[in-house]
Amino acid sequence: AESRLQPAEFARVHVAGTANLLTALRGRPVRRLIYVSSAEVYGRPPADVVAEDCRLSPVSPYGIYKRAAEGLIDCLGADLECQRIVLRPFSVYGRRATPRSLVGELLAQLAARTPLSIRDPRPVRDFTWVGDIARAIVAAAHATLAEPFRAFNLGSGVGVSIGAFARQMLRAAGV
Repeated sequence: AESRLQPAEFARVHVAGTANLLTALRGRPVRRLIYVSSAEVYGRPPADVVAEDCRLSPVSPYGIYKRAAEGLIDCLGADLECQRIVLRPFSVYGRRATPRSLVGELLAQLAARTPLSIRDPRPVRDFTWVGDIARAIVAAAHATLAEPFRAFNLGSGVGVSIGAFARQMLRAAGV
């Protein structure tokens, strides 16, 4: 939602920032480039299970900019003659979640000991723990790949409704 309020800033960070990084890497010995993108590049996919070859159809400026950055990684990264890996995490959660995220909002409500307020508990998400994302980044750095460019989805593979996730948080907090 924040990318709709500040589209120029999000474009600067995700598109121009990626282009600047790739420009700075020219002429340097780069074996592999790993880019952490977002599942937001898929937008609203047509199926519950989203494979890496699913059509990219972002619906937010953030998703559009992440898709553009992926394109830059593929195109300009090829000029670097290095392997490029794009990681697309789904619904990342952890202790230091940004307050603007669903998990961050729920954690703040738990800390304040106020009743949890959720707009719609029905949507299903593939919540993925931040520690698993970190392990995936390390694994990507050491992976053996046949292709010069590859994208990987990062998720638990299990869909959980926002309401069920909130209930799990309450149980974990002893509430």
